Amino acid sequence: EQNIRQIGECWVAEEALARLAPNLPGDAAVLLRLLHAGVPTAELAAEPPEAIAAAAASLFAFAAERAPHTAKVRVLPPGPRTGPRPVAEIVTDDMPFLVDSVLAALALHGRAVTSLLHPVLGVRRDAAGRLEALDPASPARESMMRVTLGAAGPVLSGMPVGAGDTLETLEAALARALSDVRVATSAFPAML
Repeated sequence: EQNIRQIGECWVAEEALARLAPNLPGDAAVLLRLLHAGVPTAELAAEPPEAIAAAAASLFAFAAERAPHTAKVRVLPPGPRTGPRPVAEIVTDDMPFLVDSVLAALALHGRAVTSLLHPVLGVRRDAAGRLEALDPASPARESMMRVTLGAAGPVLSGMPVGAGDTLETLEAALARALSDVRVATSAFPAML
């Protein structure tokens, strides 16, 4: 029964997505479903369908182009596309340690996470990095994250709360963390 209710909630959000972003391809609705597949039905029902649709549209549009072997990161301020809290969007090749590294980078800057949506998807991109399709059969796997940030709090790095804690600082910290993950995971076979 819970799955049926969750499917119903996603269907209503898909209708909102078609109204809000009619020019996006059908794969945007696939992303919407995958983004929210693990969200409990009660949480999903508490979100307005337009907010669910806006989240999927924003991340899908952000993922539309990505240079090979790079992480794409942005931190958006509160507003119509994000809601009342800042949101980090990340699109990168799937690899180990991504979630832990993102959470650690945010914690070092005193930011809690209120929501983390993280589907790993099969994708097809052309040589220029343009997204052609979400394709479960594709061996190319990408991690797409949408991280809703909480209020600033205690900082693990020793810096005073709020010192240098701008959205740009958070974006740079996330980009550095993802770059470090790429170096560590790509060097792992050589280290063995």
